[in-house]
Amino acid sequence: MAMNVGTSWRTWLKHNAMLAFVAEEVSALSTEPFSWVAASDWIDTTAGNGMAVDEYGQEMDRADTEFWSQHCSPGILCFQATKSHKPVTVMMFELDPYTYEVLVEQLGYQLDRLGFNVGDDHLDRFEWIGQSEFGQQITVTAIRGSGHTAPVDHIARAHAVLVLNDPNNVDRWAVRDGFATEIMGRGTNMLRMFHAIGANANGVKRMSRDYRARWFRFVDAEIFALNANHDLILCRLVQDSHQWAYMIRTSSGWRHKAERIFKRSFKDWGHGLDFAWHRGNAEQFDAITKKLFLTSSEYQYEESVGETLCLF
Repeated sequence: MAMNVGTSWRTWLKHNAMLAFVAEEVSALSTEPFSWVAASDWIDTTAGNGMAVDEYGQEMDRADTEFWSQHCSPGILCFQATKSHKPVTVMMFELDPYTYEVLVEQLGYQLDRLGFNVGDDHLDRFEWIGQSEFGQQITVTAIRGSGHTAPVDHIARAHAVLVLNDPNNVDRWAVRDGFATEIMGRGTNMLRMFHAIGANANGVKRMSRDYRARWFRFVDAEIFALNANHDLILCRLVQDSHQWAYMIRTSSGWRHKAERIFKRSFKDWGHGLDFAWHRGNAEQFDAITKKLFLTSSEYQYEESVGETLCLF
């Protein structure tokens, strides 16, 4: 089975960034400064169908496991979990019933090859149990439902939490308002989040201002949820006609790591990157947001008169 998902190299490079983001987490938690961390909780709010995507945008059914482990979010999470020095719980959410069925099929095939066993098996929830190379338990659970329903009650103070959010459009944004605050309310300060934003993938700038205002609201919600030790970086590809962008929430002490992820992952993009930290340069962060979600005429109007257009 193969079909063109219409995103070609953008999806390929996005997965490069996701892989670097997760691998960095695994590497850091293996070091002595993080010896106090008891476990990792990873949440994929938009798992999709679990098929690897090649550089031409083709989805690959039952791909080679090494390739699968680098080119779709479920593959990235599952394989990186096998490299972990900590126990890992991976929860994956997919709302569409058919896509969920394909996800379960792909996970069943790939996790069997990685030595996992089937755990709980229900209509809307499948579970697999495995071990990392270091003997740590891995629990992978696929759930048919929205990432908006992701629970936090399994998260504890000594847990490190990682969240992936890769919606196809604004209607599929899968992180509920206050989700980060809920997670930190469990006592942990170890939270990192990766958001992919396809700002013009479906012609969003031809959509109504009310529709586009939702993107602003989602970004503002993530800003509002920042605690004193965290920051948000927003990165867009310069001169990209689809205007894809990416946003990472991470510890302020890891700013250089997030910048490195973007620079290395998108090194083959020939027109440069435009990125800024909310706390490091709020004015530039705001400017990037407006370039993504305002039309060209709206953005030029703001620049010329110094007046902010309200989309809310």
